[in-house]
Amino acid sequence: MGRALVVNMALFALLWYVGKVRPLGSKTRTVVKRRAAKFVWKPGGRDSEGFMPKVAWDTICHSRQEGGLGLKDPGKQNNAMVATWVPKALATDKEEHWILLAETSLMKSWKLARREDVWACIGIDSYLRRPVRSELWTGILKAWKEVKPDRWTEPVTKQEVLLQIIFENPKIRNGEGKMLMADRKAGSFGRTWIEQGIVRIRDIWNEFREDWCTTSEIKQRMVNLRRAEDKLAEVISAIPAQWKQILDPGSLDPPGTWYTDKQAQDKTQFWKLVSFEEGGGRKFELWLRGATQSSALLTRMEEEDRITRPPPVLTQ
Repeated sequence: MGRALVVNMALFALLWYVGKVRPLGSKTRTVVKRRAAKFVWKPGGRDSEGFMPKVAWDTICHSRQEGGLGLKDPGKQNNAMVATWVPKALATDKEEHWILLAETSLMKSWKLARREDVWACIGIDSYLRRPVRSELWTGILKAWKEVKPDRWTEPVTKQEVLLQIIFENPKIRNGEGKMLMADRKAGSFGRTWIEQGIVRIRDIWNEFREDWCTTSEIKQRMVNLRRAEDKLAEVISAIPAQWKQILDPGSLDPPGTWYTDKQAQDKTQFWKLVSFEEGGGRKFELWLRGATQSSALLTRMEEEDRITRPPPVLTQ
């Protein structure tokens, strides 16, 4: 255990520093693993001397509870560290310069109409297989592809449904049980739609009418769109019936839903739906964000301060 700790804290220290922004080559990973294993099994040996591992490398990388030594695998650790730039960008609500540069580079590489669609495309496998112009983001996306979550959580609010990606979403399937693809294979039309700004369900939803966009509305936003009526019907038909029920004008968001004022530039006030009242009203808790992003002060709404019409849904 002591040697494994030395390897993790000392031998790998410089490696982790560089590995946060740069993927390690396969040759580098092999050399590093060999040197680390030699230090564990034959710490006093010369460089020219060989050694005999007593346990497989994958085994000693397990935790002590699992029968290993807790050694960090340089390849897996490097992938995880490089890939974290994606969730960092997704979780940031400020216009950081590095995020703007990433959006601009990826938007040009993928021929997107909107910068915001970059982060949707990062969740689409066919886009992760496409080349990008940035060497840095080539490595980040390669690492992200290996570690990105493969589980999808069912949406429970209208906003969550509207934020769902239409294409290559395992929850959205056509009459044949197939996903709507965004690659260049025959029958796929997702890439054409994505490049012209139709990426999420909200892009085919009219919030004013609380209904699906018409074919004419879709045609106004897209150039040279063929069989628009058939394709729009295919997309709407592929959306799960449960999601459509959530979007129904008579459907209410469940308790636990968060809201904020879309008109406010500085988002400091948040409302959490607590319960429904017998008279038809809804009871909320008001959350105020403090000076630091992590601090918040919770204040419950008094009886006379009940909100019957909440502010717009918090953008997630």
